[in-house]
Amino acid sequence: MIRGQAVINAPHLWSPDSPYLYQMITTLWDGEHAVDGCATRFGIRFLRHEASRGFILNGRPINLHGVNRRQDYGFLGDAVPENVAVRDVHLMKEMGVNFFRTSHYPQDPAVLDACDELCILVWEEVPNIKIHVYPPPQDGNEPVYATRFPRPLMDNIKQQLREMIERDRNHPSIVIWGLADDLSRYQYPEDFVELSDATHMLDPTRWTAGRAPHVTDVIDATTFEDLWGEHEKHPERPYVWNEWGAIPSERGREGPALLHGEELRAVADSEAAQFQEGYLMQWNAMPWLGTLKWCMFDCGEVNGSATRTLWEFVDGKVTLRWPFDDYLGVSDMWRLPKNAYFLLQSQWTEKPMVHLVGHWTWPDQQGQRSIRVYSNCDTVELLLNSRSLGVQRPAAQDRVWEDFRRLVAKYKSLADGVNQRRLAGAHLLHPPFIWDDVRYEAGTLLAVGVKGQTTVRHQMRTAGDPEQVSLRTQKATLNADGRDVSFIEADVVDREGTIVPTARPWITFAVKGPARLLGGTTQIDAISGVAAINVQSTSQAGEVIVEASSHELGMGSVRLKTVKTPLEGTLS
Repeated sequence: MIRGQAVINAPHLWSPDSPYLYQMITTLWDGEHAVDGCATRFGIRFLRHEASRGFILNGRPINLHGVNRRQDYGFLGDAVPENVAVRDVHLMKEMGVNFFRTSHYPQDPAVLDACDELCILVWEEVPNIKIHVYPPPQDGNEPVYATRFPRPLMDNIKQQLREMIERDRNHPSIVIWGLADDLSRYQYPEDFVELSDATHMLDPTRWTAGRAPHVTDVIDATTFEDLWGEHEKHPERPYVWNEWGAIPSERGREGPALLHGEELRAVADSEAAQFQEGYLMQWNAMPWLGTLKWCMFDCGEVNGSATRTLWEFVDGKVTLRWPFDDYLGVSDMWRLPKNAYFLLQSQWTEKPMVHLVGHWTWPDQQGQRSIRVYSNCDTVELLLNSRSLGVQRPAAQDRVWEDFRRLVAKYKSLADGVNQRRLAGAHLLHPPFIWDDVRYEAGTLLAVGVKGQTTVRHQMRTAGDPEQVSLRTQKATLNADGRDVSFIEADVVDREGTIVPTARPWITFAVKGPARLLGGTTQIDAISGVAAINVQSTSQAGEVIVEASSHELGMGSVRLKTVKTPLEGTLS
């Protein structure tokens, strides 16, 4: 029985400036008695596509730019607590993401709730990535394109679509239902027509997409050799370039690239970021194009490849470490940012920021170096040991493209159709600031950015020998509910407290009090002087001490407390 109806006149629209959410209360009555009920949050927004302006949200053009996210986490696998998953979404938002793909499966409803609250548009998809031919052959000759989906698999995918859509269709953040990934050469497009039609029957208000035969509403542009020409022929089609910029790198690692035979296993962290400068220039020439970077966080590939480290080779053999070998994120598996994170932040946010690229600890090297700074400021001044090296404005667009092309020539295996020819209008919104021929000198390097009346700074110091482990915590107070989590960062520092970027010791974590360490191990090898772990509360209130130690280094500790009142905190 319907007890009441509500009409929303002049609705408060859900938008990036104001992600307003309504709440609908549903009550089940048995006669005069309420026997059950639930609360459903929803938002009101209008999204469409126009040939002349691209994607339109609430009547205003919106350039969709964001990332793919796999939910797995170091030593946790997919068993990720809600607090950890929600923190991921906030890190994405802080980087400037307004678009997110749940590659390659539906994710925790808490993730979608966070996207609703922060106004991040979502492409959610079912787990349909080459699953009809498994395990994939090792010789690279995958028959996934010529082998048709068996009928039971089609029925299973349609059932998954139903479950996903019925669970999540009230989220205003979701704008695309995804059907498949990496099946652009699949030879039976009628199967994807069937899946797309089934999706529209369940939800006619949203688009379908997939790297499949181009029969879905949104066209995954990844496989077009000439997207610019394709768009000129079909400007009415919505295009998204999915999984761009997959450049392998380890957070904080500089120096020469690492190879295994002729296979490129990792480039320097700073080079991976510089690679992505060129792609961003190209995307800005196509403002009608939505883009999704692969990927936000380093993640696992345990189903498809060996659990190998990227750079350590002993006696010609690849050493084993942990089940992570997709080192293509803009942050590492602990969610610590790489240089590419700050590049994207400089392009996708307006809050003043500045970031020195790389590190300043080169004890065995002398001579000239080039210094790159990512910033959205108007000017940046560089100071070395308090001595000004000049105030710069952003580098010329031609210089940025030349640097990009030089890297493409250096790593020929990374050449593709996008990075060979500069498109008309290719540019960066905020080009990097560049100082050439800076003579290396141990000490302090400081970048000072000025934007309007605001000044921001980023400083690096030359590190000495490792002396101890120093701990930092995301928040010092946890809710004693058995669910709350605090992120703990362990820094290998010298006697002055500077992180040693070349340090790689094993760190052993321990916890005392009403909390537990999350993950399958308490011994973790530091990467570029940093390791991390998560601590989860129990249902008991009290004091918690987290300790971290390493052979020949002093022990570090940090104190937390768990209380019965929900509290929030930030990294301190």
